[in-house]
Amino acid sequence: MKPAVEIHHMTSTTPAHADDETTRTDRVVLGDRLCAACLHPMAGSPIERHLASKILFARCMECGTPSPLLEYPTATPWIRQLQTLATSAVLMLALFFLMVQVLLCLGCVVFMKMVPLEFLIKRFFTAGKEILPVNASVSYYSLADIEWVNSADGGALLASSCDLWSFGIPLVPIGCLGLLPAIFSGMLGGVIFMRGSWVRRIAMGNLATVAFCIFWYVSADDMSQLLNTPLWAQNLQPTWEDVIAAYTHTSRMTLAAMTLWIGSLLGTAIGPSALRLLATTVLPPRERNLVAWIWTFAGKSVPNR
Repeated sequence: MKPAVEIHHMTSTTPAHADDETTRTDRVVLGDRLCAACLHPMAGSPIERHLASKILFARCMECGTPSPLLEYPTATPWIRQLQTLATSAVLMLALFFLMVQVLLCLGCVVFMKMVPLEFLIKRFFTAGKEILPVNASVSYYSLADIEWVNSADGGALLASSCDLWSFGIPLVPIGCLGLLPAIFSGMLGGVIFMRGSWVRRIAMGNLATVAFCIFWYVSADDMSQLLNTPLWAQNLQPTWEDVIAAYTHTSRMTLAAMTLWIGSLLGTAIGPSALRLLATTVLPPRERNLVAWIWTFAGKSVPNR
């Protein structure tokens, strides 16, 4: 008889734990640590142990990505500081732009108040060349003849020469020049608040203009002159420039306000479009992704040609 053949069955040893089995410890992540996938803060996340490899890790509570607790140094701890620095820089830049807006508003209002006044003074002396007192032709800064100002001829000449609305066409070039700083001011506001609807951009982009108007039209020195008794009624001797400035104060303030608001609203509306046109013109297609927010903030795609 042949000896019995012994058959040996090879058996494989099964690991005590599957590769995907984990257990939670009683500890949590402390300190400043960010998820490597979504940069969500992981402070307070429970620490787990991978049973097969004995590696401790924490799972992001936002996206669920596991992050081992023992790893090579990464730039993750610095990202939050860089984000804070970037946010501060953006806020400082926005405040700087708001200050520039206020200065542009100031330039527009001062221009529209001073230039029409010089224009009115020249018009006044030209129109009253034959009926003005002799000493009026010496200088704008010479003392005015109050008796003549209060006469019928003086009142009629002042009424016809100091009304801004009676010669709108000659003031069109002045108004166009005054619109320029107001438009630039509105464009800055429109770019700062370009993210959102058109109504929001108009409202938020002109905050500096509103603040300037409130400050200017409440605290300006000319306002006290408007509310108080005219100089010649206080037995003070004004110059011809003082007389014309007092007669035209309300009209010039109104004209300056209209110019400022028309320019600011127009600039706020066209500011983002002008910025996108400039970026498209200057930057080649491959470089436009560096400033993609110019288009993406408005829900537009970055042009590739």
